[in-house]
Amino acid sequence: MVKTLLQDSKQYILSRPYSLNELFTGMVNNVTELMVIWHLDRKSAVLTAQKLNWSMYNDSITILQRVTFFMMNVSESPIACLLIHGLNGSPYDFHELELLLSRNNYVVENMLLPGHDIHHFEAIRFGWKDWYGAVQRHFEKLSLRHKQIVLIGHSMGGSLALKLAAQIPTIAGIVSLCAPTELHQSLYPIVRFGRYILPYFPILREDIRDSAERQHYRKHKITQWAAMAPLHTLLLALPELRADLPKIHCPALIIGARNDHVVPLRDAHYIYSHISSPDKDLIILNQSWHVVTRDVEQGVVESQVKAFLSHIQHHDWENEDSSSA
Repeated sequence: MVKTLLQDSKQYILSRPYSLNELFTGMVNNVTELMVIWHLDRKSAVLTAQKLNWSMYNDSITILQRVTFFMMNVSESPIACLLIHGLNGSPYDFHELELLLSRNNYVVENMLLPGHDIHHFEAIRFGWKDWYGAVQRHFEKLSLRHKQIVLIGHSMGGSLALKLAAQIPTIAGIVSLCAPTELHQSLYPIVRFGRYILPYFPILREDIRDSAERQHYRKHKITQWAAMAPLHTLLLALPELRADLPKIHCPALIIGARNDHVVPLRDAHYIYSHISSPDKDLIILNQSWHVVTRDVEQGVVESQVKAFLSHIQHHDWENEDSSSA
């Protein structure tokens, strides 16, 4: 059994972009012991890994992730987090949160939505169906290896996460950060008719209160322009999203920003009041603007997300203990 586990784990490790072959060959005895312990008791395996006190080859790879690399194909994996950025955003929006969660034992996939790594002239052909399809595919890929998946979405990414949570009841939890469900009513006729007159518009300023971060953020943008047609597809999808909210029953953390100039705070209240989750929380940020993952209350967002994930993981362990009893 151990020999088979080692062979499966080694094959997986060699397929990763990290240089772990040397690590594997040098620690085969400890890994063998740890894999057997993990197979019997996941919590004991975490404690054993900590006692081994392995040195890190990469700051973003934590002890529990090391264990995950070996156990991915043979046992239950820890919580996986799917990070979904917003319209005209990028994975950089979640860069700091991604590193934080990785260091705290979570498997993290910071996805890139279709049409967000190309020039705005090409991005015009992508829309809600493309983005939602991409989120579905990433989720399905993660679900092959992870029992519990938490969706964390910012802005439109939050809307996509809510949509998927309404369709898939097995999702472990959802974090919605300034997600739109309606936006401003005045925006609808402007976008509906304006897309024929002005198909592209300049992004004059990022909605980030921290001026230094605002300038730094712009340096990571591929283009300073946005296409109107993709925004129109988002607006068309929001009524169906609102109708689907009562289908969401998983634990939920809803975060909104009082000074958000893109998504009105009422949308966060709407999500909180219309989802059916018995385990839900609404956090209102008083200082940040729209890009809350990069703004002045970034630390608050990160601490709230960490606490939410810990709550889900603790609840899962309690369920495992009760079911085994």
